[in-house]
Amino acid sequence: MRRLGPVLAGLGCAGSVVEEAPSPPQQATQAGAPRDPVVLDLGEGVTLSLVRIEAGTVVLGEGESRRAVVLERPYLLGQTELTNRAVQRWRPGWSPEHQKPEYDHLVSDGTITFDLPEQPALLTWLDAVAFASWASEQTGRTVRLPSEAEWEHAARAGTDSTFHWGEDTAGAPRFANVNDPVTHELLVLGDHGQPQDDVFPGADPHRGPAPVGSYSPNPWGLHDTVGNLMEWTLDRHVEDLALLPADGRPVPGSLEATDPGDPHVLKGGAFNSGPRMASEKTRNFCFAGAHFRTVGARVLVEL
Repeated sequence: MRRLGPVLAGLGCAGSVVEEAPSPPQQATQAGAPRDPVVLDLGEGVTLSLVRIEAGTVVLGEGESRRAVVLERPYLLGQTELTNRAVQRWRPGWSPEHQKPEYDHLVSDGTITFDLPEQPALLTWLDAVAFASWASEQTGRTVRLPSEAEWEHAARAGTDSTFHWGEDTAGAPRFANVNDPVTHELLVLGDHGQPQDDVFPGADPHRGPAPVGSYSPNPWGLHDTVGNLMEWTLDRHVEDLALLPADGRPVPGSLEATDPGDPHVLKGGAFNSGPRMASEKTRNFCFAGAHFRTVGARVLVEL
């Protein structure tokens, strides 16, 4: 592994789902096996593993609204979602208990946990942006959330299928912690924010968020780009894909959209998401201050 050491001293939620038509074939610009992760040192023994993502083209949207975005620069993206361990390095004593208690009736009997050190951290967009700002100061690197295009380019890993492993939903248990029949039976007791008929056919071993890296990665070495937790992007949500920057950078004004009600794009689906919600192509959004037990983030480091 290559290490990036410190340089410095010392509301509710609403969403929109886009059911994707097959995109035209795109070139997988990141040829060969995934590179060894790069390590970002956060201090006190806490690190983030990052994967180098090469520049390339990704096609967003569907039908006549499809938009080809050409990412001109490589970047580093978190190999996994941010963990409770990493977030507690930023904010000691931080706990998922402040998040909206959607599943308290399930957590109370130990069926689902959210606070293990290697489980993904439950974050609002405001939390995730604050963590990235702290990590930038801590390391001397530019750390931020990825844009929608940067996230999707890396998650799909040069593929044009519904999921990075292909079209077969039965392949999910190898790669994704999602809404399978067992999870569905458990969660259907309450409103868990997902279509009740959206279920993967095969069973995976986790009912709630899995420790990061529990499932096989995509072809470029990223884990949990389908399922586990939905992931924030930096982008302020815009319906018209034509408004997205052609070079894949974040939507202008996104970092300034800090009102708790400002909408930001979510990607990837969660442990309670079925095929329609979990596809890496699906667009969704939530509000910057929204607390949910199904939403986290992974960070990008600029090169």
